[in-house]
Amino acid sequence: MKTTKQAISVDTSTSFAFISIRDKNGTFYSLSIKDEKKSENLLLGIDNLLDSLDDKKIDELYVTKGPGSFTGLRIGMSTIKGISSALDIPVFTLSTLSCYAYSAYETLSNKSKLTQDDLIMPVIDARKNRYYVAGFVLDSKANVLNEVLPDSDISLEEICVFLRNQHYSRIYFVVIDDIKDKISTLPLKNSEYEIINLNDCSNPAEVLIKKAKDKLKISQGATYIRPVDAKIWM
Repeated sequence: MKTTKQAISVDTSTSFAFISIRDKNGTFYSLSIKDEKKSENLLLGIDNLLDSLDDKKIDELYVTKGPGSFTGLRIGMSTIKGISSALDIPVFTLSTLSCYAYSAYETLSNKSKLTQDDLIMPVIDARKNRYYVAGFVLDSKANVLNEVLPDSDISLEEICVFLRNQHYSRIYFVVIDDIKDKISTLPLKNSEYEIINLNDCSNPAEVLIKKAKDKLKISQGATYIRPVDAKIWM
């Protein structure tokens, strides 16, 4: 029987910590944690999931690279890099917003709801009335998502401007951290849209293992769209 590389994956870009482990049979064990003590509970969560494995040897590590919470991203990056350095394990990464888009894509595909005329738009609260946003459409032939709006730091008004200049059958906003009410106020009179809670989608850390292909260099850090703010937080 063909074995799969065992992996640990984490996403700490928001107030939630998403964790997933894949065993040698390709089975995923996943959980999500919402806690202020994310640094401590991230390691506890990883340890708890490792108990599901007969063989504890890990072959690969995965972490989202942002954008997102500055503190959260640092916790995820430092934890995974620490494990990588100690055990000499390669790390793979993916944009947080791409990861969230694929989480929604898996869920929508299972329900046969997504078409190539729809837009998936993950939105993360960036504070100061700003939002980290990206846009993706389905390439049904290749079964992948194509980026039509790169990772951006924009306001609700700027989101509206972008959407008014586009023509999609349906827009799927993927949100977390209680911003659903803010998104629902967008004046999108001529657009059908649906707001999806990320916690109702496939676990992002599990999706990360499936989709991340870029290897993270040990000198590489998180992606901060606001470099000035990042320096203040660091």
